[in-house]
Amino acid sequence: MSFRPTIAVYAGGKIADIGYYRDWSGTGLLLEAAALGALFRGCPTAEDFRQAVYGGQQVFYRIDPETVENTEENMKMLEGWSEFPVVVDLTAGYIYRSYGCLSLAELAQLPVYGGRVSDLSGDDHLRLLAEYRIPIGGEEVLALLRGSPELRERLSARTLRLLLGERGKTPPSAN
Repeated sequence: MSFRPTIAVYAGGKIADIGYYRDWSGTGLLLEAAALGALFRGCPTAEDFRQAVYGGQQVFYRIDPETVENTEENMKMLEGWSEFPVVVDLTAGYIYRSYGCLSLAELAQLPVYGGRVSDLSGDDHLRLLAEYRIPIGGEEVLALLRGSPELRERLSARTLRLLLGERGKTPPSAN
């Protein structure tokens, strides 16, 4: 049986995008979520996020044998199938595990992780995502990822292109 996590990006309380990361390690999931958060932390709405990532392109997710459009309903359905749903909440400024975006009251119940993520192993990263809200970083996270080939190779091809400033050069697809 494979591990089937997702990372959903929320902005303005609405789902903006979702990626499926079959058999990814906890480290890879955390790095991917951190990269997406740092790259797009300034997007106030789901529409702004989609414009920043995809431009005017219509987006579809391939779920063999079907292809579905990235409507809110379809993205929520994909998130509901996840075995380990990770949320990048651009509005609240945190990464956490949840089916859907948490309210501020719900979010306040999760402790904030303030330690060094680099000191943890992959299994610890899954626990961290499950038990804490992790503040979204900024330029320091992007500089770290850009400067480390070892860390960059853990990112999805799409996020790596976005990190390196190559937005819109290839058609979007699910991870």
